[in-house]
Amino acid sequence: MKHKAPTKQLVTMLAVVAGLALASSTQAQTITLGSNLVQTGPYAGWAGTPPATVTYPLGGGIEVVNSDTNGYGGEYFSATVPYTVSNPLATSLQLTLTINGSTNGYNYFSPGQLVINDSSGVYYYNMPYSGPGNPGNQAGPVWNGNVLTATVPLQVFEQNAIQSGGVTIYGFNLDLDPANIATASGNFDVTYNSVAFLPVASVPEPTTVALVGVALLGLLGLRRRRTS
Repeated sequence: MKHKAPTKQLVTMLAVVAGLALASSTQAQTITLGSNLVQTGPYAGWAGTPPATVTYPLGGGIEVVNSDTNGYGGEYFSATVPYTVSNPLATSLQLTLTINGSTNGYNYFSPGQLVINDSSGVYYYNMPYSGPGNPGNQAGPVWNGNVLTATVPLQVFEQNAIQSGGVTIYGFNLDLDPANIATASGNFDVTYNSVAFLPVASVPEPTTVALVGVALLGLLGLRRRRTS
């Protein structure tokens, strides 16, 4: 019985340490794209004949359907209610989009240049090219079925602004470069889902690992003493 209190203390310590590790690895801010963003004018292929159509699915997101043969293009979307982003751990930017329908023809394409207009400036992010199942994908894109997530480092000035006090985002320019879509002459149907500001990849810090190790060793020692 005399070992119960220390054991409980160690268990509590483990829970606290695990909670700190979890919190440090999951502090991401995600902006769900949708009807809060109003289109202000397309360019290039999105303004072709016929122009791309932009709709807002009930489940969220911004769907763009393009049937012009010049598939490259984009559009600026202004936030009716600006977004606030403040994250002392943010180091990277992640865009998530969904290809509606079959991905068979999407051999090599890019979400293009994502532009963020915020209170600290205007930032241009060239997103990597990729294709589902394409071994030549650039670093950064990950495919999960029809869903593509493309991750790039935050630009230094924007990262510093987000980490130090936060920024107000007024809008995004969403872009797409089909590059090599083999079907329907470059036509596409995609839904832009979200933009996330992510912390460093969730690798436990050495201090956290050491604390967990010490607590586990102490708990193991007490259990051996109780059973001896």
